[in-house]
This record gives sequence, C-alpha cells and structure tokens, in this order.
Amino acid sequence: MAQLTKCSGALRGAALPRARAAPLVARPTAPLARMVAAAAAPVPEAAPVENFDDIDWTEDLPTPVRRRVAALREVQSKQDEIMRGFIQERAELEVKYQKQLAPLLDERAAVVAGKKEVGKFDVPDSDEEDAGIPEFWLTAMTNHEMVGELVTERDAEVLAYLTDVRVTSLTGEDAGSFRITFEFAENPFFSNKTLEKTFLMEDPDEVVPRKFVGTQNPDDLSEEDLEALQEAMDEDYEVGVAFKESLAPRAVEWFTGEAAPPLYGADEEGFDEGEFE
Repeated sequence: MAQLTKCSGALRGAALPRARAAPLVARPTAPLARMVAAAAAPVPEAAPVENFDDIDWTEDLPTPVRRRVAALREVQSKQDEIMRGFIQERAELEVKYQKQLAPLLDERAAVVAGKKEVGKFDVPDSDEEDAGIPEFWLTAMTNHEMVGELVTERDAEVLAYLTDVRVTSLTGEDAGSFRITFEFAENPFFSNKTLEKTFLMEDPDEVVPRKFVGTQNPDDLSEEDLEALQEAMDEDYEVGVAFKESLAPRAVEWFTGEAAPPLYGADEEGFDEGEFE
C-alpha cells in the first residue's frame, strides 16, 4: 500500500499523539496516509473493460417504448449540456471566492504554525509557550466523523507535522475537479514541505473520479501498490470531498469538536417506556 513511507522510508513506531475527542481507529487496509501520500504517485488510468456505449439496453423493449426512451435520451442530452454550463460557472465562482478567502486562510496558517502572534482575547494566561497550535490539523482530522476513522497511529505520527490544508477548485476542461495541498513543517519522515493531490473528474455531475494526480513519481512503487491505489479511488474521493466541503473550511470547529455531531443520547434524556405503551 502506498503510504507516507514511500516518501521517507519506514516510519518509526511511537506513542500516539494525544488528540481531542474521537479516538483513532486503525484501518490498515485504507490508511489516511494513502490519501495524503498518494500525492507521491499518480494513479494510472484504468484499462477499459468494455465499451458500454455499444450496448443497446432497450433492444428487448417494444418499439413504441424504445422510441420514447430515445426521446428521453435526447431530453437528457439537453439537460447534460445545461449542467455542463452550471458546473463550469460553479467552478469559476468557487475560484473567485477562494481568492477572497486566501488572506484569511493565510492568517489561519500563520497562527497554527506559530508565525503570527495574536491578542489575548478572553483567554487566561498560562505558563505554556508552545508556538502556534500544536497538532491542530491532526486533532481536527481525528475529530472529523469520516476522516477520523481513517487515521491510524502511523498516520498520526506524520500528520502531527501538518501545518496547513488548502483546497483549490479547477476550471476550464477540469471544471468540477479540485486540488488539495498539504503543507508540513520540517519533520523526520520526508523532505517535501508540500504535497498536492488533484482529483480529476470524468463526469463532475455524476461524480465519477477519472484519476488522481500527485506531484512525484517514485520508482519504488510496486504493481501491487498501484493496483491498491486504483481500487481505492472511490474511497479516496469521498475523503477528498470531506476535506473540500467540511474539514478544510471549518477546521477550527473540527479542532475544538464543535462541528462534530453529538454522541447519541449525550444531550437527550432517557426514553420513558410509558410513551411507547
């Protein structure tokens, strides 16, 4: 499996960094490191198995019904044309507002990394002098309802050095696609300061991943590794969308746990059995 170890060699065993709320759940078959560090290798295009466009799925239907289906296909084609325009304009709108958000995201990254001092606000002083917010992104990720389930102990060792996550929407022929950039502090695992993962969509309105493109192409990936990455495309895409739509935009609320859904019964009183009699 292509993990962050592909960038740096074996990860040394260490105690799991402590994070708030959601426990880390080990899933060796689909570690989050693969989603992040698959940026170290492009996933090859899947070989076409069969051309489904050549199959007539309506051949067993009565002729009048086939004509009506053909009419609906023409309607669908017109819908698709309109949706392509929508997807393009939506991508351009996302880029417009991402540019406006950029200064605020720069400020967030500076505070997390300890590069910017902030006022006292309404927080009492303490003797701690840690720079920035240690393990900000690791904590936010482990608190996330979906991403947290994928963070393994090995992931946590590396993600403790993660200082920023940015999402960039793509336009033009790649409208509907997006890129996630992971920025790391200096660490003992790999030399790259930045890793990028691009999600290119075959058909954005149907949410079909075409391939993921990384920034490096190491020669030590085996055929088994590449096949595993290919099989994981759907799951990786779901994680990518989680970063794009919830984790990256509201990182501080995932860090504090405010964005996490409450546990069942945490804010509710017990049921009265009499209510169900």
